[in-house]
Amino acid sequence: MLDVEQTGTAVTGEIVYGGEPAEHFFLAGTLNGSDLRMNLDPARGPYTFTFLLEASVQNNGSLLGDMQLSTGSWVANFQAPVLLRRQAVLKAHYDMPYAVKSLAFDGQYLWLGTINDDYVRVTTAGGVVDTIPIFWYGDVHWTSSTLAWDGHEMWGTLPGNSAAGEFDTVFGFNTAGRTGDSLVIHHRSQGLAYTGLNGWWSLANSTLRHFDGTGAIVDSVHIGVPDAVHLDYGNTQFWTLGWFLRRLYGLNIDGSIAWIADLPGDDDPTGIAFEGPEVWVARTNTGHATLYQIAIEPVPIPLASR
Repeated sequence: MLDVEQTGTAVTGEIVYGGEPAEHFFLAGTLNGSDLRMNLDPARGPYTFTFLLEASVQNNGSLLGDMQLSTGSWVANFQAPVLLRRQAVLKAHYDMPYAVKSLAFDGQYLWLGTINDDYVRVTTAGGVVDTIPIFWYGDVHWTSSTLAWDGHEMWGTLPGNSAAGEFDTVFGFNTAGRTGDSLVIHHRSQGLAYTGLNGWWSLANSTLRHFDGTGAIVDSVHIGVPDAVHLDYGNTQFWTLGWFLRRLYGLNIDGSIAWIADLPGDDDPTGIAFEGPEVWVARTNTGHATLYQIAIEPVPIPLASR
């Protein structure tokens, strides 16, 4: 992902590329006619390496060029199409005295998975309803870094390792505790979403994986967001967040990017929940979080005003 903002001939921006872990650089440079040249932003330095991006702006606004890391040690050609950008309108925001690591909406309340080992339910007006402890075994509390609601119960993941590799156990639970429903998916999930007729999907390493009731992967699609974290589904599309390039993305069911929008706030994006038609995003700093209720304008922002 390359996000560029132009003021006159001066340009600044951010770039995220690669798989897990993704690389994230802040850039600055100039646009002369249709020629774009960007280096590492000196205001963000000092650096122990160099990075150069050179590209030409095509008639449709897309970019065609190459990137070079550390003076020739790594060079790559690239073509970057324009993404539709939409306006994110902040409807409400609420500060929470919890460090949030996951978020879901059950049709009435927001569920916050916290790093303090308990779930917290919150109204859409920001009021705390209750705290719900869920036990993995014995008196060991458990909260998941992924959450999803299937219309009947909440689901989360517990990571594990075996000789065959990493896996997640997906547990069902409600306010009374674990329901006994569970399955195993043989990858480490970074986001869960229930889509109704299309069933369950997991986000892992920029890939959406469709799994059945046994945990078997029945389909997978790559997405063009190298730093995607957290997942939900609503209005016939997936919703996800960028960890480094901190944006909100709408994804089509085939994994292609439908649009991108700026996020309010400055902290780490740690959860997303679709309430319909709005979406909630949690952003967390040490010991506290802010919940943002966001509406997405349907009409894209014109390219000339970006």
